[in-house]
Amino acid sequence: ALPYLKRKMKAYGLDSSLDKASQVDLMNRYKEMSAVFGMPSYHLQDFMTFLEMPSEASMPEIFQALMSMESYRQALQIKLEEVELMDGEMPVFRYSVPYTFPKSISYRDGIYHIRFSGDTVSISMPIEDNSLRVYFTDPSEYYYLPQEGYAVHKSLSDFVDPSHRVKATRETCFTRLAFDDSFQKNKRRQINYLTSLISYLSVPFK
Repeated sequence: ALPYLKRKMKAYGLDSSLDKASQVDLMNRYKEMSAVFGMPSYHLQDFMTFLEMPSEASMPEIFQALMSMESYRQALQIKLEEVELMDGEMPVFRYSVPYTFPKSISYRDGIYHIRFSGDTVSISMPIEDNSLRVYFTDPSEYYYLPQEGYAVHKSLSDFVDPSHRVKATRETCFTRLAFDDSFQKNKRRQINYLTSLISYLSVPFK
């Protein structure tokens, strides 16, 4: 819309105050997030339905509501200072953010479950052989060892039989961290772990 307005103002010889303005295509920006929200598409009407907005809402109201959804993305880019580890059948980490989400939603990554509600993010994950998965950020630099159940860097691949390794993917590029008393009682280790996990989980939100 902005390039069109600029061309029209120039064609009619109008002094454009839009020359220095920039344009943000929110639909493309939120396209990948529509799956997280469980919407059939990323069209404007679907976002309005998700945010429970009336059909007669004005454009400024719609824009402000759409921008509020940035909170979901920001929640997975925040610098953690404190986390809470909840007891239960599986670990649940909770941390607070300095704003309120426009709507409570849940997202499952196949293994992990994220819930955004109020000003709190909750992330739950399973325990596998008394350990947690710790993901690496660049799968292209790793091999996954199916028999061992974790990934190793390519620099160590010479020590592994080629028939016992495969190229790592986003889902298999991880090592393991013992979920023991020393971890459960150490906030700094929990924050470091959760920071690494958030980097992995944020991919669907980009």
